[in-house]
Amino acid sequence: MAVVWKPQAFMRHVESDLDKSTRRAALMVAKEAARGMRAAKTGKPGPIQRRSAPGEPPAVQTKRLIGSIKTEKLRDACYRVGSPEKIGYWLEFGTRPYTIKPKNAPYLRFQTSDGNWVTTSEVHHPGIAARPWLRPAMLKTKALFKGKGIWKGPVAPK
Repeated sequence: MAVVWKPQAFMRHVESDLDKSTRRAALMVAKEAARGMRAAKTGKPGPIQRRSAPGEPPAVQTKRLIGSIKTEKLRDACYRVGSPEKIGYWLEFGTRPYTIKPKNAPYLRFQTSDGNWVTTSEVHHPGIAARPWLRPAMLKTKALFKGKGIWKGPVAPK
């Protein structure tokens, strides 16, 4: 009996397995990102729960960011994981100081943490320290796959 080598069929099989593994890794990153945000925080006590400290994943307040995490297939064995929400980018990398001005009224009005009401024409916000949620999930998933000898490539630059 002769053995017939069919390289195209073999490559289709390899590409299919690679795509399945890559998709599984992308889904694991998305799940790990959500899990990291739900984990206990070490920052200051907040009105609803303890806040996240700079450098740890953000605390969940509205579930908007968790609900927006998506995996998208770009091509075979290439997936994108992330969120289209601007807050996801701001939390991942932090922000510089910025000014908040009213859009639909002449003044801003808000209540401070001590219960006092403030009326002002603008607020100078000191910025937000980074609270990465996606990169730690990628690194944790990479470590799981690397331990199994599956993940060989780099992760996004730090």
